[in-house]
Amino acid sequence: MFSVSGVSVAGINLTSSTSLISPLVEVKVRSENVNEKLGLIYGGGSAAEIFYDGVKLGDGEFTAFDQPPENVTLTVTTLRGSRIQLTSSTVEDLKESEKKGKCRLI
Repeated sequence: MFSVSGVSVAGINLTSSTSLISPLVEVKVRSENVNEKLGLIYGGGSAAEIFYDGVKLGDGEFTAFDQPPENVTLTVTTLRGSRIQLTSSTVEDLKESEKKGKCRLI
């Protein structure tokens, strides 16, 4: 069972005069293996992408790891974007979402 336990976003300056961004997104994933005898091996190379309102902010690969039986493993995956063009409405929407605490930009 997988769940996202946290997301942090850097590299988005909503006060800049340019709407080009190069975000760095860290996604914390909690993986739970409830099986009593079966261990799991998650290989590298699984693609991950992150979008905001249909705009791709970045991509990367999930971290490879081994997970023993009855174990909870936390991993951090870094997703990167480069020179992403945001519309003025997307910038305003992000500002409003940040004000309301729906997204945290650092």
